[in-house]
Amino acid sequence: MGSILRKLNELLLRADEDEAQTIRQLRDGVATIGTKLAELSEVHDPPLTVTYWMRDARELSYDMEDCVDLFVVHANSDARKKTAWVDEVSGFRTRVEEVMERYHRFNLEHVLITSRPQLAATKTAASHRLRQQMASDEDHNTVAPVGMEGPRAEIVTWLKPKGDDEKELQLKVVSILGVEGVGKSTLAQELWRTLGEDHQFECRAFVKASKKPNMRMILRSILLQVRPNQQLPEACRVPDLIHDITKHLQDKRYFIIIDDLWAVSVWDTVSRAFPEGNCCSRIVTTTTLKEVALACCSYDPENIFKMKSLSHGHSTELFVTTVFGSGKECPQKFHDVSDEITEKCGGLPLAIICIATLVSSKPEAGHQWEYIQNFLLENLRTNPTSVEILKQVLNLCYSSLPHCLKTCLLYLSVYPENYFILKEDLVKQWIAEDFICAKEEDDIVEVASSYFDELVSLGLIQRMDINRNKKGLHYVVHPTVFEFITCKSMEDNFITVIDYSQSTVALTEKIRRLSLHFGSATYATIPESMARSEIRSLSFMGLLNCMPSLANFKLVRVMILHVLVDNGEKSFPLTGIGGLLFLRYLQVRCNVTVQLPEEIGCLKHLETLEIQRVAAVPSEIVCLASFKMKRFDRVDGEYDPLKKNWIHEMRLSNERDDVVKILHAVSKEDLSNDQPAGVVGKMLGDDDLSNDQRGGVLGKMPWEDDLPNDQPAGALGNMPGDDALSNGQPGGVVGKMPGDDDLSNDQRGGVLGKMPCEDDLSNDQPRGVLGKMISEDDLPNDQSAGVLGKMPWEDDISNGQPGGVLGNMEGEHMNKYDAYTRCAL
Repeated sequence: MGSILRKLNELLLRADEDEAQTIRQLRDGVATIGTKLAELSEVHDPPLTVTYWMRDARELSYDMEDCVDLFVVHANSDARKKTAWVDEVSGFRTRVEEVMERYHRFNLEHVLITSRPQLAATKTAASHRLRQQMASDEDHNTVAPVGMEGPRAEIVTWLKPKGDDEKELQLKVVSILGVEGVGKSTLAQELWRTLGEDHQFECRAFVKASKKPNMRMILRSILLQVRPNQQLPEACRVPDLIHDITKHLQDKRYFIIIDDLWAVSVWDTVSRAFPEGNCCSRIVTTTTLKEVALACCSYDPENIFKMKSLSHGHSTELFVTTVFGSGKECPQKFHDVSDEITEKCGGLPLAIICIATLVSSKPEAGHQWEYIQNFLLENLRTNPTSVEILKQVLNLCYSSLPHCLKTCLLYLSVYPENYFILKEDLVKQWIAEDFICAKEEDDIVEVASSYFDELVSLGLIQRMDINRNKKGLHYVVHPTVFEFITCKSMEDNFITVIDYSQSTVALTEKIRRLSLHFGSATYATIPESMARSEIRSLSFMGLLNCMPSLANFKLVRVMILHVLVDNGEKSFPLTGIGGLLFLRYLQVRCNVTVQLPEEIGCLKHLETLEIQRVAAVPSEIVCLASFKMKRFDRVDGEYDPLKKNWIHEMRLSNERDDVVKILHAVSKEDLSNDQPAGVVGKMLGDDDLSNDQRGGVLGKMPWEDDLPNDQPAGALGNMPGDDALSNGQPGGVVGKMPGDDDLSNDQRGGVLGKMPCEDDLSNDQPRGVLGKMISEDDLPNDQSAGVLGKMPWEDDISNGQPGGVLGNMEGEHMNKYDAYTRCAL
C-alpha cells in the first residue's frame, strides 16, 4: 500500500479545496487498510477468511494506483477526464468502506489478537536481523560448509587418474546421488573450486538443469564458459550448439559439472556435446533420481557417490556456528533444545541453516527456541521425508519474515527454476516494483540490499561461487524454495506463472504480474482470453517468435525480456514500447543486437534501461528526466559523432542532478597494445571552468583486465582526429572542451567538464565529465593524456590503478546504480 499512499499525498499537494477533501478521506481509509494488511500478512497459517480479505485489499490498491497513474498522465490534457476521475474516486471510497466492513464482519481483529504470542516469538527476531544487516558492513551471509571434506576428498580421488592405465585417461563421469536439500550443489561447488585451483583442465563449465530444463540455455551456457574469450554465439539451435561445443572441446582436457538433473533424456541430449578421448576429461552430475545417476555413469554403480545427510555432530556444528558464530559454543541451558531442533532437521543443511538463522538474531531469547522446537514437534511426524522437513521449515521461515521481505521473496518466482540471478538486478527490480519499505533518511538501495542479504542468510537464496574472476556473483533459488514460493505466489494472485509444459492454465480475473517461462518451446503462446491491460509486471524467457506483442501491456511498470532468436534474424527491434507510458524498468538480454526505437523518448517514467547488445543509442534517450541508470554492455556499429543515432552531446537541465557518461567502445582488435579503447562524449556547460578545476578521471574499461601493470587503468586509446598529436601526448588525450582555448598550460588534457549545480564546489572536488573528442590537433604539447579512474561498478580495481573517482553532485548521494550510461564491448 506504500506506493498508492505516496501518490495520493502527491495529489493532495496540487488539488483544489474540494478535491483535497475527497482525496484526504480516501487516503486515510487506504492507510487503515494498509496497516491491517501488513499485520495480517504476518499471521502464521491464516484462515481462508484472512486470505480472501488480503487478496481483496491488494486488488483494491492495484486498481487505485492504476487510476491515479492514468489521471496524472491525462489530467492536464483533458478536462473531461479530470471530472470523470473525481467521480471514480468517490467509487473507490465506497470500495474502501466495503473492505473495512468485511474486516469487522469476519472478526479479523480476533485473528490478530490470538496470533500475537506467535508473532512476538518470531517477528521481532526477523526485524532485528534486518536492522543488523543494514547497520553492519560485515558479511553475514556466508557460513562455511560443514561435513564436506570427506565426500569432496573421496570424489576427487575418483576423478584423478590412477597410474598410467590407458583406461584412466578416458572420459569419466561421476554422479552424486542424494535427497533434496542434502547439499549436492554445495559439494559440486566444492569440487569446482578444488579441481580448478591447480588449472589442470583447459576448459571448464558449471551449469544447472531443472525439472523443466531449457536445453538451449544449458548448452549456450556451456559454450560460453568453455570458450570465454570469444564472442557470444549467434547460434541457439540445439544441434548447432552441440556441434560448436564438440568442436571446441575436441582434443582438450575439460571438466564439466551439471547440477540438478531430473531426466535421462536431458543427459542423453547434453552428453552428445562431450567428445570421447584420452585427455583425462571429467564430468560430474548431481541428481535426486537413481535412474538418472545410472544413465550418466553408463549404468556403472561404482561411479555413483551416494550422499548422506549430515551426522549428528556435523549438524550440531553447523547449527551452533550459524547461531553463535565460528568457534563459539552453545550455552549449556540450550543443549537439549538445540539437539532436538537439529534432530528434527534430519541432517539437511538447508533446513538447519534456515532454523539457525531465525534463532541467531536473539540467541539468548529462550521463548524463541521453545516456539521453534514446539512448531517442529507439532508439524513433523516420526521419520519424515526430506521434502516434508523442508516444507515445514520453509513454512516457519516464511511466516517469520516481515511483510516487505515476504513480497521480495515471492517476486523471485518471476524467474524459471535454477535461473542464475544477479543481486544488483534483483535489487533494482524490487525498487521499481515499490517493494522496499525505506524511511526518507535511508538509502533505498542499501535497504533493498539488506533484504537480499537476509534472504541469502536464511538459505532461501544461494550464492553460486563459481565465477573465475569473482565479478558479478550469481545467485540461485533452491528448487524446493522455488516450488514453495511459486505456489504461494499463485495462491495470492501475486504472480501468474505460465510455462511451456502446461496444457491448461487456471487464470484469475485480473492478472497483475505475468511471468512466461517458455524456455526452448517453439510454438508456446499465452491464452487468447488473458486480459493484458492490467498487467503491471512482465517477464519473458523464451524464443522471439513466442513473445507476445509488447504494445498490449499498457500499464506495465517492470519488463524483463530474456530472448533467444533462432530464425536467422540479426536484430531484435523493440517495437511497441513507445506506448508503455508507465514503464520504469526495462532489461533486455538477447543473442542478437537490440534496436531501440526513437519513441523511447516518450517513456517519461523510465528509470533503468539495461540492454546486453544495442545497435544504436537514440538521441531521444537524453530527454528522459527520470533516468537513474542506463547500461549497454555492447554497442554495435561504427562511431560517428555527427550521426543522429549517436549521442555526442549530453544536455542536462538545471532540474537534473545526475551525471551521464557515454562511453563508445571501439574494436579491441584494432588497438595497439598501448592504446586501450575508449571514447568519451562532450558535455555542455564547460565554458566557465576555472583554472583550478582539474580533470577528473574516468575508469578502467571492462575489457582491460589483461593490461600490463605499467598501463594505468582506463588510459584512453587513439581517438578520431588524434593523428596530428605530438609525441608528448600519449594516446587517449581527453578532448578539447568548449572554451578550452584560453586554459592555462597546467590544465592537462582531460579536464573535466563543469556539471550543473557545481558553482559552489570547492577546488578539491573535481568533476567527471570528459570533453569533446573531435579534432584535437590544436592541443599544446604539455596537455598529456587524462588517465581514467575507477568506475562506480569496478570494485576489483587494484590500488595501484590511479583514479579520479567521479565526485558527487552538490546535495546528492550517489550510489553505484545511479547516473551512468555504459556502452562497452
